[in-house]
Amino acid sequence: MHSCSYDSLLLITRGKDTGIIAQKLKLLNIETTIYTTGWAMNQEFVDFSGNAITDVVFLGNANPQNNTPEYNEFANLFFQQFGHDPNQRHYYGYEAASLMLTGLENVTELTSDSVKEYLVQLGKFSGSENYQLNAYGDTAKEVWLIKYIDDTLEAFDSIKP
Repeated sequence: MHSCSYDSLLLITRGKDTGIIAQKLKLLNIETTIYTTGWAMNQEFVDFSGNAITDVVFLGNANPQNNTPEYNEFANLFFQQFGHDPNQRHYYGYEAASLMLTGLENVTELTSDSVKEYLVQLGKFSGSENYQLNAYGDTAKEVWLIKYIDDTLEAFDSIKP
């Protein structure tokens, strides 16, 4: 079998499939950097990627080296409740719920439009990661490029909004 290389490959797949594809490409001597979403950054990816674990770059909105007091409190409470560390999906849920509660606690009229309007007008949010909502209610956050280095997830670059 001959080897070949490609500049990069973009995958929009779950962790298990990303790991399997990365491993197959490695076994076929196809050299490329694989880019995928932060959603694939989970234990299934680790279990199925084998020695191709370092060939994948995740794009995510949560920095794995986040060491803010807010994130540490969340991570500790999560571990106490569920017995394992949170992943990016868990943190997204926590962040979304926190944002929604902020809106619900501060409006006089409980409608989706009034909550959205309040949150958009509030501007920047400070928590474990700083972000803001645009006029459509979408977040504008830093995107982190993350990969496994020495068996640890590390952010090695970022794209600012």
